[in-house]
Amino acid sequence: MDLKEKHSRQKFFEKKHLPRIYYKDVSLKQRHVDYPIFHVEDMTKTDNCESSIIPEPQKPTLTTTPTTTKKDSVEVEVNGKVGTAVFVNGVDSGETIDSIGKVKVTLDTSGEAGDKTFSIILKDDAGNESEALTFSITKQNTLTEGLVAHYEFEGNANDSSGNGNHGTEHGGVSYVDGVIGKAIKLKKIIRNKGRKN
Repeated sequence: MDLKEKHSRQKFFEKKHLPRIYYKDVSLKQRHVDYPIFHVEDMTKTDNCESSIIPEPQKPTLTTTPTTTKKDSVEVEVNGKVGTAVFVNGVDSGETIDSIGKVKVTLDTSGEAGDKTFSIILKDDAGNESEALTFSITKQNTLTEGLVAHYEFEGNANDSSGNGNHGTEHGGVSYVDGVIGKAIKLKKIIRNKGRKN
């Protein structure tokens, strides 16, 4: 090594905080290079080191968000990045966002009445996941459809359906412990000339 080359290398390594340089997704920190293993002039400098990183898919949206249902399944239209797979509650739905940026997905709302919570994410081919879209759909009790009155007899004859059709007690009824909660106890009624029912 001649004196000029030695002096050049010494100046090169005296710089303590040199910036990173990115060449075709190869990251080097100049102070860690003892000797060149290739000619930098032969490589093409990229604009930044993130040029080949694929961004995460954006959070999905729904065209319309249902809030209630009486059915065991609900179809929703999911909007998102073309080509991403749709996952519902962590399970692959088997559906992929189509060329116009949407796809229809069927949600399972079977089982008992109450709130059903869903979390939808999108996943691309590189495994990047979107932020989750979370929402709830209330499964309504089908027994309430067309219901006029519901008497639970919990110490009174009030209508618990919300329709306000409260009953009026006659004949000295009483309330006793039932299988669940309270129950109404009725006296025997005499009909048809003394015949008991």
